[in-house]
Parts: sequence; C-alpha cells; structure tokens
Amino acid sequence: MKKTLVRDCGEIYLQMDRDETESEFTRKMLSFNSIKGFIKPGDININGEDITSYEVSGKESLEERMQRISYGKEEIKALLYAVANAEEECRRYMLCTDGIVLDPKYIFYDYTAEEYRFIYREDIGKQKSFKEFSEALVKESGSFADSAKAMIFKMKKDEVSKATEARGVCETTENEEALEKAETVKSGEEVLKREPSGEQMFYEEEGTSFKEYLLEKLKDRKKKKRDKKNKEECFSANTPIEEVIFEPEAEETYETVFIKRTDTALGVLTEKESGINHSIEKEITTIGKSKDHCDIVIDDDAVSRLHAKIIKDKDEYYIEDVNSKNGVIINGEYLEAGKERKLEKGDKINLGNSILIFN
Repeated sequence: MKKTLVRDCGEIYLQMDRDETESEFTRKMLSFNSIKGFIKPGDININGEDITSYEVSGKESLEERMQRISYGKEEIKALLYAVANAEEECRRYMLCTDGIVLDPKYIFYDYTAEEYRFIYREDIGKQKSFKEFSEALVKESGSFADSAKAMIFKMKKDEVSKATEARGVCETTENEEALEKAETVKSGEEVLKREPSGEQMFYEEEGTSFKEYLLEKLKDRKKKKRDKKNKEECFSANTPIEEVIFEPEAEETYETVFIKRTDTALGVLTEKESGINHSIEKEITTIGKSKDHCDIVIDDDAVSRLHAKIIKDKDEYYIEDVNSKNGVIINGEYLEAGKERKLEKGDKINLGNSILIFN
C-alpha cells in the first residue's frame, strides 16, 4: 500500500492508492457526509493514478503519540470509547464496521478538537480486527501507567473482540472505582442514617449539603486529634530540654566567585525575538502553542497547537514537522512532511511568525 504525506496550500494530506474494492454506495456515503470521528476522504487523480487524500493537519498518529506519551487509564478509556463511538457511527450510516482502520499508524489525534479521528477503508480495515488492535496496545504498553496496563490486560484476558465490549470493560472499571470510593466515604457517614437532627434541618434549609458539612466536620475532628497527638509528642514531660548555646555568627566574606564562561551547550533552542532559551533534555521534545500538549510553548497564532518535535539521539538532534498547518522552515527551506532533519549548530528554525536558533 503506497502512502505519502504531502503539503498543499498550507494543509498536510495523507495520500493513498484508492480502494478499488470500495462500493459506489460506500464512496458516496463517505464523500457526501461528515461522519463524526472520521477524516473525510477526497478522491483526486495524479498523473493518471486514482488517489484518496485525507487531511491530517494538526493531527498526530496514535503510533507516534504512544511513543511520546505514557498513556494512563483515562487516555486508554478515551481511545476505547472513540473506537466504540466510531462503530456506532458506521452502523448509523449503514457502513460495515470492518472498514474502520484500527492500525495505530492510521488513527490520528486531533489537537484542535482534542479527540481521535479514524480512516475508513475496507481494504485495510478488514486486515486488522479489534482483537489484533488490543494486542498491538499490549505490545506498546511498556511505558503505560499500571492502571492502563491493568485495563488492557483485562481486555486480553476476557478475549474482548469488539469495541462495544471494550467500552463495557471501561464502564465496569468506572463502577468498581465508584463503589470503592463510596465504601471509603461510607465509614465517615454512618451518622447520616439517623433521624434528621435540628442541625441537619438547619443546613438543608440554608441550601447547604449536610452530608458535605459532616464530612468537613469529620476531617476537622481528625485534624485536631492529629495536631494534639503531635503536640504531645513534641512537648512530652519526659523529653529532656536541651540547653541552647548561642555561638557568634561566622564572619562574612566578600570574596567574589569567578564564573568560567563556556559556549552554549548543544540542545538549546533560543527564541530570536525574546532571547528565551529552551533546553532540550527529553528524548522527544514537542513544540507548539498548546500549554497542555507541548514542552516548549510558542505564543504565536500562526503556530499549530502541536507544531513540531525534536528527537534526541545521544548527542544528535533531529526535528520533524507534526503535520502543522504552516510547516517548518529550516534555513529558508521547507521541511518535508513526515521526514526528520538533523539539526546543526546555528540552524534557524521558522515556526509560523517565530524564529528559533538551535545551539
């Protein structure tokens, strides 16, 4: 399967050979409708070849995202819910659910909408079942949080074969957490089982939750007991009082410390306009305007939420465009979409209207 990333008119497109097995009904259903959770395909002809194009600007593949982020339970739940919702959308539009491509290379996270986007192609989708997709998650789970691993391995143990069943696993987990939380709170709420007191009726009339009031009161009581205990331990009658000896302060010295000047070490990005330095210490450092998703935040409307990333390989650094809208320009040349470029000392990097210098 031939696939390429192409920049055209400020957008990034994933171009693939057209699915020759696709029915006319499926093609029209995908082309004439904006199906929630799916990237709308566009059919074009390049040099006599029929190509299907998917706009992936501002989107990062699940494969790359899992390499960069340690997935926790909430991230796994969001992913599984997204797959289940995609299945429901397919049924709504009378499309076969086997057409959802459950390959991490073709699942994208949209940083604008903050949700997952899928590609629909029956020729590829049928090659990878949901069970195989969950097994792929197991292989990638080495860097995941323990709670996420537990959820994935539970799916494998239960031999979950459909996304709707996976959503059931998520809901079961949520119910277990809610039950555990309720049992924890219950120990401090036995008083609520009694007949309502005048104090309780007063708080309810004032519009305050008596339950919340009691919990706060319980916390306050525990705190007072803890403070009292600590005080008793500190000022016990059996504790000998140490004699305090006052010593004269050491004479201050005013010797100036010499700072040895060195050249800026490799692995630093400097904002040309502000002069702010950003150290590159992680294996993958993300750059963009989103404070939630980026290590280096650039306040520039022309910069994408997740614009680029720098990969550190020992003492070498490489930059890659993460399907940004305005692209990455190195020393006056556009960086090809999906390709890495080694950074050299003094390289000028244009991101939107901002300029960064690599040192």
